[in-house]
Amino acid sequence: MRRILAAFIVAVFAGLFIVGCVEDGPAVGSDVRIVVVNVGKADSVLVQLRDKNYLIDTGTEDSVPALFAALGICGVEHIDGLFLTHMHSDHVGGLQGVLSGYSVGTMYRADIAYESDKNLSETQELAAQYSVDYIPLWSGDSVEVADGISFEVLAPLSVSGNDNDNSLVLRLSADGKTYMFTGDMQMDEELTLLGSDYDLAADFLKVGNHGNPDATSNSFANAVRPQLAVISTDTEEDSDSANIRVYNALTYADVYCTEDYEYGVSVTVSEAGEFVVSDLSPGAGYLDVSVEPDFDSGVVYVTNNSGTADLSGCIVYEDSKDRYVVFPPGTTLKRGESITVGGRDSGADICSDKKNFLKDDSTVCLYDKYGNVCGQKG
Repeated sequence: MRRILAAFIVAVFAGLFIVGCVEDGPAVGSDVRIVVVNVGKADSVLVQLRDKNYLIDTGTEDSVPALFAALGICGVEHIDGLFLTHMHSDHVGGLQGVLSGYSVGTMYRADIAYESDKNLSETQELAAQYSVDYIPLWSGDSVEVADGISFEVLAPLSVSGNDNDNSLVLRLSADGKTYMFTGDMQMDEELTLLGSDYDLAADFLKVGNHGNPDATSNSFANAVRPQLAVISTDTEEDSDSANIRVYNALTYADVYCTEDYEYGVSVTVSEAGEFVVSDLSPGAGYLDVSVEPDFDSGVVYVTNNSGTADLSGCIVYEDSKDRYVVFPPGTTLKRGESITVGGRDSGADICSDKKNFLKDDSTVCLYDKYGNVCGQKG
């Protein structure tokens, strides 16, 4: 994950303009855009359908800056639905960051949590804290997203002792294409699906369990037979992921891996009905701000140097402990004003849920909502 964060950390001087273009919604000729975000050896998938945004999983806690960069580039301001495929930390670890940075319409989860009761209780507490409805789903359920378009819940169909095999498996049809999202489903859950009455054919497949060899059997790959498949992983973190056996099983598909794209694999459909694959273009932003850690008090001072700065959705990130604080919507500073960020008991204006936020050797960065570093000290 540090490899991804390092991609964002560049020297930024006061007054620097960063020029780019925010990608606001799907491409022309496309009703849907899928972005499998580069969150390291973790999972987070953005589904943009017309004017709505759906997020499937939230990555890890330390991948939140990378996730926010992708969401910012895609123009996301509100998340209509958030699906948690299962309760492992590389899928739910960024939940608090997402809820603190974005309004969320409804949360959904698999109606099973066997190995990860602690994470389940924590996600339930967060849903209550942010007043978000939290709905369990089972095979046969559906979540409507537009007239005639729904996320169809294919699994779970049964209870497994391995939470990977309790993953939500979702299918969506739009743009004349069918998309399947599999969480960390392994071969046991695949076998259950293969024995069901579901037609498993899909044009797009988010490959299960990071492309590890314990998932995506030949039988399942042949049943789905996707045109395009995406693996979410970082092989430096998990050398067995994006495994050659999985590539061989998906012989009929064009297979992409998130680690090969700075922000993630973006998939749209052309007017001719063909998949178009690209990275995301960096967003634009201008914040003339400075950050100054005070190691004695344990707080970080964020100061605006010109104009009025809208810090909504910006992140203060501390690198030694991979800790961060997200500025809530409506956070603005006039010229010369400062705001403080610190640990839970620091008395800062905005507090982390952790007791301590800084160490003596910390480097502190301020990311704007497009993933640009606008201030750095340490």
